Amino acid sequence: MNDVIKLRTLSVTSDAAGFSSTVVTEKTVYADIKSVRQSEFYAAEASGKKVDLVFVVNADEWNGATEIEYGSLVYSVVRAQDWKGRTELTCSRM
Repeated sequence: MNDVIKLRTLSVTSDAAGFSSTVVTEKTVYADIKSVRQSEFYAAEASGKKVDLVFVVNADEWNGATEIEYGSLVYSVVRAQDWKGRTELTCSRM
């Protein structure tokens, strides 16, 4: 695992007056970056979705994050799949 990414979790909270705010929690982890498999790319496109990259992290570091920051870009997690102690996060650019 050579690249550094930030796993981002968004939580919406309300104050006493009823105003809501979004709190972003970040966790920095190492990841491998892979291209999306051709079959997955076309299957997503056929259902109206777009997938751009797959990030692979250690399963024990995966915290259920909904976004990933990599470089200056933010990606939305479309699918997470565990496999042999690692988690593959298929993502689309936001």
